[in-house]
Formats: sequence, structure tokens, C-alpha cells
Amino acid sequence: MLNYIYYFAGIVLFTFGCGCSKEPINSGETTTSNGSKSYIDNLKLLPQNPDTSDIIKVVCYTYFPTSECTLDSSTINSSNFQISVFAYYTLGTAGTPCQSIDTLTIGNLNYGNYKLIYNYTVNINFDSITGSDSFYFTVSI
Repeated sequence: MLNYIYYFAGIVLFTFGCGCSKEPINSGETTTSNGSKSYIDNLKLLPQNPDTSDIIKVVCYTYFPTSECTLDSSTINSSNFQISVFAYYTLGTAGTPCQSIDTLTIGNLNYGNYKLIYNYTVNINFDSITGSDSFYFTVSI
């Protein structure tokens, strides 16, 4: 009888007792081995509706778990209507969150439909994490 009570109590706690709510998963979210989260909060294209005469830029809002989040370097590759951005960050050790807002110049693009992929790599406390996010856009004439 006692086993039934423990079994029933376990089912009730498992089903109803946690009171947990799942955090929303942000785009490009990654977690380090110690549980710290980094993610791309937002990507924007400037101008919003570019044409072939515009110098196009991408703005990335990235969240990091520790302060002093520095964009060390970046590269941008373009091939077959796909733009690949590679951003490399170094984080400090202060325990307060940090948001990095980085604007990178893509340049002029030909008319067409493009996919932009923003990839990031972070070095933090001897741990390296990566993440990415992407979106589609059109360059008009």
C-alpha cells in the first residue's frame, strides 16, 4: 500500500507539481557547458528595402551572459545569392549580461533574392560556443 502512495505522489508531482515554465527559445540560442546562454536577439537590414544603388548593412543585436562583449573581427562572404557573415566575439568575466549591437557593411548587391546567414563564435572562460540566425531579403532594381 505504501508503494502505491509513493507511486501516486510521484505521478502527481511529475504531472502537476513542477510549476515550471519553459523560457522562450531565442533565435540562434546556444548554451555553454556551464549553462550560460548567448543568442541573436534581432537581425535588421539597412535599408529595409534595398535596391541595387544602396550600400547594404546588417545590424545584429546579440545577447551574452557576461559583460565586456566585444566584436573582435568579422568576415562577409557572398556567393550564389547567399551572404554569410562570420562574427567573432570575446567576452569578459563580469557577471552581468551584455548586449552587443554591431553594424556590418555588406555593400552593393545585384538585383535578386538573397539569404543572409549570421554566424557567431564566442570565446568565454576557455569555452567556445557558436550560433547562427538567418533571413531572406530582396534587392530591387
